[in-house]
Amino acid sequence: MLIHAESHHKSVNKFVYELALDQPTIDKTVKIHKLLLNDAEWKKVSLFCNLLAHADDAQQAFSASAIPTLYNALPVIERMYHAWEKASHKKKYEAFVPAFTAAKEKLDESVLDLTLKRY
Repeated sequence: MLIHAESHHKSVNKFVYELALDQPTIDKTVKIHKLLLNDAEWKKVSLFCNLLAHADDAQQAFSASAIPTLYNALPVIERMYHAWEKASHKKKYEAFVPAFTAAKEKLDESVLDLTLKRY
C-alpha cells in the first residue's frame, strides 16, 4: 500500500488537500492539512519503499500455491538481513537505523526460537 501511495504521491497529496478543504471547521481543516507530506518526506517514503522490497522478496519466497517453500526460509532471511545491515551503514538510510536494529533483533530472536524448538 505504501509503495502504491509513493508511486502516486501527487494524487495522494491532492486527495489530502481536498479532504482538508472539505472539513466543517478550520481546526479540522488545519489538522488534515498537516498530514500533507513535503518533498523531503516523500523522499524518505521512497527510500523506505526501497528497503521494503527486501521484505517483500522474502514474503514472496514463502508463498507458493503448489510446492513447499520452507527450504527457502533461511537463505531469504539471510539476504534480507544482510541487505538491511548494509543499508544501515549508509547515510541516506540513517533515519531507519532504529527500525533496522529492531527488525534484526526480532529476526535473531525468531531464528533462535526455531533452532531451540528443533532440538
